[in-house]
Amino acid sequence: MNMPKRFFLQYFIQLLLVSFFLAIIFLTFWIFVGYSLTNFEVSSDLTTADASSIESSFSVNNGEIKIDSDMKNLTKKQDGWLAVLSKDGELLKTYNTPAKFTFTKDDYGALFTNNDPVAYDYKVWTIREDTKKPLIIIFGTETSSKVILSTVKEAVNWEKGLLNLSDTAKETIKSSQGWIQLVGKNGTSQDGYLADKQKSNYSLKDLLELTHKENSDSAAYYHEQTGQVLLVSTEKTNHEQITNELLKTVGSTAFIIFVVILLLLLTITLWYGYKFGAPLVTIIKWIGDLGNGLYEQGSNNRSILHNKKGKLKKKYRIYKELITTLTELTETLEKNKQARKKATKVRDEWISGLSHDLKTPLATIGGYAEMLRSDQYSWSEEEIRTFSGTIAEKSQYMKELLEDLTLTYQLRSNAFPIAKEKVEINEQIRRIIIHYINSPTGTQNEFVFQPFDGEINAAVDPKWFRRIMENLIENAIKYNAPATTITVATGLIDQYLLTITIEDNGVGMDTETLNRLFERYYRGTNTSSSNNGTGLGMAITKKLIELHGGSINVKSEQEQGTCIRILLPLLGD
Repeated sequence: MNMPKRFFLQYFIQLLLVSFFLAIIFLTFWIFVGYSLTNFEVSSDLTTADASSIESSFSVNNGEIKIDSDMKNLTKKQDGWLAVLSKDGELLKTYNTPAKFTFTKDDYGALFTNNDPVAYDYKVWTIREDTKKPLIIIFGTETSSKVILSTVKEAVNWEKGLLNLSDTAKETIKSSQGWIQLVGKNGTSQDGYLADKQKSNYSLKDLLELTHKENSDSAAYYHEQTGQVLLVSTEKTNHEQITNELLKTVGSTAFIIFVVILLLLLTITLWYGYKFGAPLVTIIKWIGDLGNGLYEQGSNNRSILHNKKGKLKKKYRIYKELITTLTELTETLEKNKQARKKATKVRDEWISGLSHDLKTPLATIGGYAEMLRSDQYSWSEEEIRTFSGTIAEKSQYMKELLEDLTLTYQLRSNAFPIAKEKVEINEQIRRIIIHYINSPTGTQNEFVFQPFDGEINAAVDPKWFRRIMENLIENAIKYNAPATTITVATGLIDQYLLTITIEDNGVGMDTETLNRLFERYYRGTNTSSSNNGTGLGMAITKKLIELHGGSINVKSEQEQGTCIRILLPLLGD
């Protein structure tokens, strides 16, 4: 298959993928709209919320019922109140209720009014039904029918059971698309206006349900002397209808947008399909040059892509991100090429430095050997011992240098064996410190050991753990003046990590030395010793710690001393 056919096939597949993602986007859009509508309904009318939404706003802690701030704000915003009852009707908690509000299971009239001309519309939810103590939540709001109720109730003839409605009252009820009905003590309708479709006989349950019927604004007044109930109801906004109409509009709009976007994508696909060939060939050639190491050729390709003003040509703009990435890649490869050259130069300098480190002791050894074999002089026994001591010292230095060099390359190639075993760290470090205290060089410094109070067992290789500690302690001795205090402390972090701290109050290090401390062959320049070592010790130390699964951190300031902290994992269970 030639390149144009492969391109159109690939782009067709991409078009299908884009369509799939567009479908996901529209599905997400629908979910978002539904969620927004639900929140809108609840924020405008709390009675539309379901029990699960309400339950999330109430919590019980040690028998105390708490209402979250969002629910309180929503209740106040809708000029309502909340009451929390037990399943037996006991009033447990209220919020923003009228001053004289009460509730008993024997006095349902309290839900209508309590000698108060203001009636309420209320919604009832049952929450925590899966617990031993379910709760009944009542949300009440002032109804729009309270004006009608307040006007009418004064004119009612309670003794005869007549409404005695004025023409003004009738007009108000009619314009509100409502009705009014007077129900006797026994639940029988005694009088009414526009209440032909209502019941003529009410039970207690009917009255309670009627006062919070959906899609209506109902109010009631309970006359204590006669036991009669005056019912008033007006129509309220049908939120469900509004939601359905809004969803229908949103759905139609979303479908139209989807069709327009699909047609637009198809048109763009056909139009750009004829223009992708040449740009792709240029980009592929550029990538091929990068693969062949021709980074300058890549620069030439970039000049083809841009106009005289330095901006991308129009037909390449669709690949702007890809071209930017290739430009960055070209620059990175060029930088890496220069870095390799620099690394080669540094390596040659390292080899030169190592050659010098080997030639110097060899020259000393050779010189003393020539002196000893010369027939022109007769050396005393003391002079011979001095010569041989110097030869032995230089030979030992060369041996350590070669061992460090071999070790660092083994560590670098991850071909280094670590044989971990259970070791009691406090005892291991104590023996190392005693060794230095008893050595001739150790008598010039003060050693302080602060062990953790208790056993610390860790999985380490005893040989290489000793090498780690010796490298760090020897550096503290070598690079500081006599009488320096060297403190070694052990501790634990959360029973999972072992901490070892080696701290001294010596000369410290400058910023350059601190930043390059773990580089191979780097020797610090601000030490008090003329012999700065092989430059491999700290690099070896760090790698050995990492092979044990640990880490090392160094803090130092000139004339303030140095603090080295090692973290190692402890043994598991």
